[in-house]
Amino acid sequence: MHHKLITLALLACCAATGQAATWQSLGPIKNPSAYPNTQSCQYRIVNNFWSDKPVFYPTSHRFYGTSTSRSVQFVFAIDVSSLRSLVSNSVALSRFKSAIDNYNNQLASPKSLYGTVTIGDAPRVGIEVSYADWQGLIQGNGWSVHADELKYYELQELCSQ
Repeated sequence: MHHKLITLALLACCAATGQAATWQSLGPIKNPSAYPNTQSCQYRIVNNFWSDKPVFYPTSHRFYGTSTSRSVQFVFAIDVSSLRSLVSNSVALSRFKSAIDNYNNQLASPKSLYGTVTIGDAPRVGIEVSYADWQGLIQGNGWSVHADELKYYELQELCSQ
């Protein structure tokens, strides 16, 4: 009952102010209309290659680059089926299989498999395998979708009003 009251209060508040936040498209990841502001906005990626247009929410992000050249990389720690929809388009299917085979062949532990989407100077959609080598150092392998496929990936943001 408590959750219903909170939901009703939020709906009444948003209706009264007329300011319900909605997801806004920033366009394709290769050339977004704005650079992500991760301090005040949430982000998601839509893969428009698929007819059902699956949506992916990052589990974390990281910045890298210089003061004049910055990129943000969104990381997706999602199940294998969702990961396939994120990184697999018609051309990329072999990349997905290569990454899964590599992950399964890693005897090291711990190991991880995750997707990445990079916005900035070198836009990229990839699947990554990380593992600890025999010395305990973290190693990794990655496969990216072809540059021509980046047009299918749309960046969307939800910012607080």
